[in-house]
Amino acid sequence: MPARRSPDGDVWFVQFPEGEDLHQAYRGFAREQGLASGVVLAGIGMLRDPVLGFYDGQRYHQRALDGMFELVSTQGNIALLDGAPFTHLHVTVAGADHVARGGHLFGGKVCISHEGAVRALPDVPLRRARLPGTELAALVD
Repeated sequence: MPARRSPDGDVWFVQFPEGEDLHQAYRGFAREQGLASGVVLAGIGMLRDPVLGFYDGQRYHQRALDGMFELVSTQGNIALLDGAPFTHLHVTVAGADHVARGGHLFGGKVCISHEGAVRALPDVPLRRARLPGTELAALVD
């Protein structure tokens, strides 16, 4: 996984290869770099078979999309959950019909390539905990 760091050390440009689950790729990057808190500023590329979600205040409604999709936009954050890096990602994807679909990303494999930018937040500790009775892993103090 190629990763290049900005001169100030706070921004990383990452590339993930075909076949990697996008969440696992970002989590692996965070583990390798010792990154406990960060913001996924942007990401582009392609995803295969993404699973998107919409939270209605009670639960997530998931929708699996079959095939290859342009990854038009990726954003989110990296925080610790149970002591390990956890990613919360939202995406916009578009298929061959050029229709944009978006939401919370539950899963999807990098198709061809993914290029992203991550800003480290070394002085902003982000931690998540599962909220009882919900499907959420929310940011906590």
